[in-house]
Amino acid sequence: MTAAALKALVTVTTLLLVGCASGSDRAADDPQRVIDAWARPGASRTTSAVYLTITNGDSADLALTGVSSPLAGAGEIHESMDHDGMMHMTPRPTVPILAGETLTMRPGGVHVMLIDLNRTLLAGDSVPLRVTFSNGVTRSITAPVRAP
Repeated sequence: MTAAALKALVTVTTLLLVGCASGSDRAADDPQRVIDAWARPGASRTTSAVYLTITNGDSADLALTGVSSPLAGAGEIHESMDHDGMMHMTPRPTVPILAGETLTMRPGGVHVMLIDLNRTLLAGDSVPLRVTFSNGVTRSITAPVRAP
């Protein structure tokens, strides 16, 4: 076997092993998937909203219990709702996510409020977030800032 053929064989084998290992580890260790996160622009010392999708791939129900970011004084889960023709936001201490279900946070519904931003967030920036669940699991994610 030539050196080039051996190198190609080692590369393909490594990619296959890494792909298989990370796929099985993720399924066993990561039943809470957090995807499609994005944040709205916001001025320093004001607020911004973050939207994301969480899938509970576990066999047990759980709840989203918190979201924080080093770029904000506080992170709170809120829900927008129409009450007598007026939109209101209400804080939600937790949001249940049933086993096998998906929570999609979007404008006009459940979302994360980042309160007292310590710097201006512009389109193209990124926001680091820490998402916490009732089972003690936390996920660190990054949400790109984009205009709605």
